[in-house]
Amino acid sequence: MAIKQVVCTTCGETVNKARTYHIGGGKRACKTHEGVVAKRDELHAKGLEKAQKDKKRREFRKERNERLDTNMARPHCWLCGHAGLRQDVFFQRVLVEMEKARHIYGTFNPFDFSHPANKNLGGGERCILIIAKDKCPDLTRHLRPSMQSLPDLSGVYALCGECAHKHGVKDSLPKPHLEQLAAMSVIYETFMKPVVQKTAIQELAQNS
Repeated sequence: MAIKQVVCTTCGETVNKARTYHIGGGKRACKTHEGVVAKRDELHAKGLEKAQKDKKRREFRKERNERLDTNMARPHCWLCGHAGLRQDVFFQRVLVEMEKARHIYGTFNPFDFSHPANKNLGGGERCILIIAKDKCPDLTRHLRPSMQSLPDLSGVYALCGECAHKHGVKDSLPKPHLEQLAAMSVIYETFMKPVVQKTAIQELAQNS
């Protein structure tokens, strides 16, 4: 069998293929030329990295599809398939858990995430945000093929907080103004707080 011959892209000589390394772009160069071994090693490392990423992507899609099949009847993230609580229910849950924590620990800083009172504010559930399609980057390619028409049909995406953060969606959402926050505070104190306090006391009594 004839020995495979190739042209070295560095020196232009026709040499045995076994005396060369692939250096990218379909090109080969003699092993003895400066930088060729380093280039070969770089391409090898990139190949291993790509193979690892492809493997993780396949595993993620398999697990995502299993979660979607399991959680289809519950509020869930369209990207990762994790089930959770719709945003309004989630924030109600947070308010109840904060009120329960206040009864247990007294006054605490809700922004001190090392404090035990802040460890389980969502009840262990993910927050599922319903976000208008025009407020999001195009995330269609991240959806399961059978779901890629949903954003156009519904005009929204359903995303968990983790995926919204990962894909930069939260950065594009409008920030509330001080006037809005003040109005929300009045509504909470007047209408929601009594219900939240009652629910918290009932749950503490049930768990005692």
